[in-house]
Amino acid sequence: MSEVKLPEYQSIKVVGAAKIASITGTAIGLSLHKSIVEIEVGRAWVARHQPEVGGYFVRYEDGYESFSPAEAFEKGYLALADAGLAATYGVSFGIAIELLKEGDRVARKVWNGKGMWLELQRPDEHSKMSLPYIFMRTADGQNVPWLASQTDMLSEDWVIVK
Repeated sequence: MSEVKLPEYQSIKVVGAAKIASITGTAIGLSLHKSIVEIEVGRAWVARHQPEVGGYFVRYEDGYESFSPAEAFEKGYLALADAGLAATYGVSFGIAIELLKEGDRVARKVWNGKGMWLELQRPDEHSKMSLPYIFMRTADGQNVPWLASQTDMLSEDWVIVK
């Protein structure tokens, strides 16, 4: 193995994934919502990825499908449903952004004003804006454009606001 020090990267992508419960030839059983759903993956996929029961079938945003061993997957990903649960206690800015993309409102625990939160606005045909943006609901009930501070981006106290 090479001793060359490689640059490090951290993933911030969202993937679809399910734990593999069974493998029968070119069909894999995925554990989904307390039941097993069988999908056909083909010989080439099985030969290339060599999946194992207990690992994860992973589908990326571009449609590419692969296998990830359980330990590597579980160290690298947090289920968005779990992120929502974690967000009752406090999560990182990156997870807060993903929660905004899923339609949740988020806030920092340390914000002083009552009722302050962030929301992602996706423009529609009636909008004056053409790209998505994040706005803040202020303590006095006003909606204003929002830009993250360095402190906000480095904080791990983001929570979901109902």
